[in-house]
Amino acid sequence: QNIQIPAESADFKVFPNPNLGESDTYVSLQGFKADNLLVVVYDMLGREIYSKVQLMENGGFLFTVSSDGHRLTSGIYLITASANDKVFHQKLIVK
Repeated sequence: QNIQIPAESADFKVFPNPNLGESDTYVSLQGFKADNLLVVVYDMLGREIYSKVQLMENGGFLFTVSSDGHRLTSGIYLITASANDKVFHQKLIVK
């Protein structure tokens, strides 16, 4: 039984946003059916600074975004998550 949940009902969150630089940044996607998800973080120059294929469990995931194991530096980032021909976007501000 493969129930397709429309992408519009998926809940893609990046938090805390804005991030004041005091905590890790978390990415969460709930209510979307996929085996795995490609998450990519771009800086404002379009450079890829982080990417990870994340396994989905129970229709959702939560994980920490970092750059080489460090917190993201101050700036504006675009975080994308893609699976099953759907792409979710969130802008992240790190102070």
